[in-house]
Amino acid sequence: MIYRVFFGLCLLLVLSCFSACKNKSQDTSNHQNNEALSQAFTQMNGMEERKEDVENIQKERERKEEEQEKERGRAKSWLQGTWEYSGYDPIAGQMSVRLIIDGDYARLYGNGKLMDSGHLEIDPEEERISFGQYTGLDIDMARQIIYTGGRSEGTYMRKSTGGGSSGSSYSGRGSNGNTSRVTTFTTSSEVMAYVGNKFRNRSGNVIRVKSYGIICNGTQITNGVRVVSFNGSRATLTATSPYAHGTQHFYVDASRGTITDGTGDVFYIQ
Repeated sequence: MIYRVFFGLCLLLVLSCFSACKNKSQDTSNHQNNEALSQAFTQMNGMEERKEDVENIQKERERKEEEQEKERGRAKSWLQGTWEYSGYDPIAGQMSVRLIIDGDYARLYGNGKLMDSGHLEIDPEEERISFGQYTGLDIDMARQIIYTGGRSEGTYMRKSTGGGSSGSSYSGRGSNGNTSRVTTFTTSSEVMAYVGNKFRNRSGNVIRVKSYGIICNGTQITNGVRVVSFNGSRATLTATSPYAHGTQHFYVDASRGTITDGTGDVFYIQ
C-alpha cells in the first residue's frame, strides 16, 4: 500500500514537471511568434512609408512638369512675332538681327541672310529657347525679352510692331477660290499651285509666284522660280533677280499661310 502511494506521488510529480516544461516551451514559442509578428508589422509599416514617399515624389514630379508645361505655353504665346536687334559687333561690324517666331517654327536672319531655322524648343526652367542646328538664346520669362548675346551682356531684341506670326492675318481661301491651307506638299507642282495665290506683307505689298518669276505689285522682280525642296507643309524656292546679286530664297509655310523672303519679310496669303 505504501509503495502504491509513493509511486502515485512520483508519477504526479513527473507529470507536474512535464506540464511546467510544456507551458514554458509554449510561452517561449508564443514570445517568439509575437516578436516575429511585431517585426513583420514593422517591415510592413516601413514598406508603406516608403511607398508613400515614392508616391509623394511622383506627385511632386508631375506637379512640376505640369507647371513647366504651363510656363512653356505662356512663353510660346509672348514669343510669337518678329524680334529685331541692331548694333555693332567688334568682329562682324554693324549687325542687324531679325528673329521670326511663327507658331512652333523660328527663323534667324543676320544682315538679311538666313542664319538658322527650325522647330522651336522652350526650356522654362533654364529660361532658354533653341532651334535649328546651333541656335540657343536666353530669355527672361518675367520681363518677356530675348537676349542677343547672353543674359550677362544685357543686350536684347525688341519686338517689332510689324508682327511675324500669321495668326488670323489670312483667310481660308486663296484668290482663285481654292482652299489655301495646305497641310502637306507631295509634289513641286502642288507647291507652285499654292504660291500662285496672292500674298501681302504688313506694308501692303502684294506678290504672286509664277514659274517664270515673282510678281510684286504688278511688276516682275525675279526671273524663273524653282522649287528646290519641300517637306510636309514647308517648301523652299529660289529665283534670280536683276535687282539683287546672287540667288534669292523664299520660304513657304502653308500651315501658317506665309511666304518669307530672304530678308525675313513675311507675306500672308489673302
